[in-house]
Formats: sequence, structure tokens, C-alpha cells
Amino acid sequence: MQIIIMGPQGSGKGTQAEMLARELGIRHVCTGDLLREMAQKDAKIKEAIDRGELLPPEIVIPLVRKNLMECRKGFVLDGAPRNTEQAQMLGIHIDHVIYLDIPDKKVIERLSSRLQCMECRAIYGKDMPPKVQGKCDKCGSELRHRDDDNPETIRKRLKVFHEETEKVMKYYERKRLLRKVDASGKPEEVFERILKAIKPPARL
Repeated sequence: MQIIIMGPQGSGKGTQAEMLARELGIRHVCTGDLLREMAQKDAKIKEAIDRGELLPPEIVIPLVRKNLMECRKGFVLDGAPRNTEQAQMLGIHIDHVIYLDIPDKKVIERLSSRLQCMECRAIYGKDMPPKVQGKCDKCGSELRHRDDDNPETIRKRLKVFHEETEKVMKYYERKRLLRKVDASGKPEEVFERILKAIKPPARL
């Protein structure tokens, strides 16, 4: 199965993508991780990412495509496409596009209280706290609150996200691939809704 998962920061994309990948036996492809890996080898790309700039599709899409083509059993793509141009350039068969639907108020609440591992970049919050306070469950490194996770900056990011994503959603809706899923509640509850949304209809 080949799936794209979309939603604003704080909607739980990464968590749900990992859970889906495990459940379906497919690979979680995170665009952010791919770009950070590329940035280690390219100073200009690193500078652009550090400034918070969106990289051009001519850089992002070939990188994503290359990794998706290696996923023989399927994939969950997280972090792309960011706009209709990227969606059109992707050029790979998609079975489902999951949109994690969550009110902006809830996003601000989640992001304002979330912590991130400084080493492996794992995310923790009220709905999914670490087992040991201030320490990452995966690698044991320190957890910190991100400087840009403040209400004013989050609102600006959400405005940009909605402007970009609305068009992408309509693009996939026209192709009858879009599955809107309520992303409020615990990760396990959201995951059950996702499985229900992508489950083939029963044959009569």
C-alpha cells in the first residue's frame, strides 16, 4: 500500500506514520529526515533549512521519488507534497491520502507543550509523554522545548500551512484519494480511525 499522510504540525503525522508502517509492514518515509540528511552534505541546503525556507521542488521531489521507488512493499510518505506543483511532480501511484484534521486551537495547545529530542528528533507531548521526564525513550538524550513553538509563531505557520494545503487537498479530493480523519484524542484512537478510513469496503 502506498500512502501519503498530511496535516499541520502537532497533528501527530510522524507518530501515525510510524504506527501505520509497523501495522502494514511498509516503510515510513519522512521528507524532513531526507532533507536533513542531504543538508549534512550540502552547506547551501543546510543554510536554507536553518533559515526556515522551503526548498524548491526540483530538489525535494527527485529526492523523495528516489526513496519511494526503493520501497518495494509500499510506504507512508510524511512531509510531502507541500503544494500542487509537488503533487503533480511526484508521479507515483498513491492508494490513499490521509489528512489529519485538527482545530488550530488544539494544534497551538499541543505544540506549546511539546518536547523534542535533541539527538534523534523524537517528539513528546501531553498525549504521549516520555517514560522518564526530560529524557528520550528511544535514545536517552535530553528533551527540550523548541524556540519556535510559541503561540504567535505557530499561528503564522498554520496560516501558511492552510494556504498551501487547501489546494493539495482539493487536488487529491478530485482524484478520490483523500481520507479526512479526526486527529483529536489519544494516538491509539486516531490510529483506529485511520485504519477504518483505509479499510476496503466489505463486498456484498
